[in-house]
Amino acid sequence: MKNGGVMKRFVFLIIVLCTGVISLAFADTITVDWLVDSSIYSTSTCTVGNNLTLPSAPTKRGHHFVGWKTFPYVFLEYIESTSTQYIDTDYIFTTNNGVLDIEFAKIGSNSSDNQGCGSYSLEDLRCFGIWFNKSTPYIQVGRNNLPLPTAMNNGEVHHLIVSVNNGQADVILDGSTVINTPYTGTIVNGKPWYLFAMNHHGNVYRPSSLQIHTVKLYEKDTLVRNLIPVKRTTDQVIGMYDTVSDTFFENAGTGTFIAGPEL
Repeated sequence: MKNGGVMKRFVFLIIVLCTGVISLAFADTITVDWLVDSSIYSTSTCTVGNNLTLPSAPTKRGHHFVGWKTFPYVFLEYIESTSTQYIDTDYIFTTNNGVLDIEFAKIGSNSSDNQGCGSYSLEDLRCFGIWFNKSTPYIQVGRNNLPLPTAMNNGEVHHLIVSVNNGQADVILDGSTVINTPYTGTIVNGKPWYLFAMNHHGNVYRPSSLQIHTVKLYEKDTLVRNLIPVKRTTDQVIGMYDTVSDTFFENAGTGTFIAGPEL
């Protein structure tokens, strides 16, 4: 409605159906989890060969439920790059207020002095990401390199949370605060955020050899990307599925990602 009325936009709510795994060859039941916004909404048990009873339709203010759908991916523990693959998350930070929450492991030896994930503008040093050189990993925020106080050995899985908010940087590594310091500059650089490489003016910069388990990006406390390693069942393509935008992000580089164990 216009002319003084209120115009309300309805957005389709896409719901994911995830089928449980049958652990015994002759099991006669399966368990099905019904997911809404990536959280379990309902759980059902079904006898093999019989119809499954659907749960009640979920409701969400401002949204219209259009039905359940099968999730066309297999979850993986991680995906691994060999320094020629990368993911363009298609997200550009617009404020100097963001969070990177990532679980990862370095793989192999660095082929160059630096490797990384993130977005980067060399001319004015507007950066947000992680850098690994041959001796010390760094967090890059704005115009600053913030060295992590610990070495990262190949194959070690680490959980890193980098929070930046208008000149203040806080970094938590494996549950402990390791950096708490002011920084200069901004993370706003007009470049989409890359995984397994830095995005420098739309160019792949410092590609990395990494295993990535999960990645979350926030802006102003809003979750904007929740990336999960998956393999698409229709063609076995390996990539990252984003639960926020319901988007499958494929390899934007060359070669093929290595799939971790299926979950």
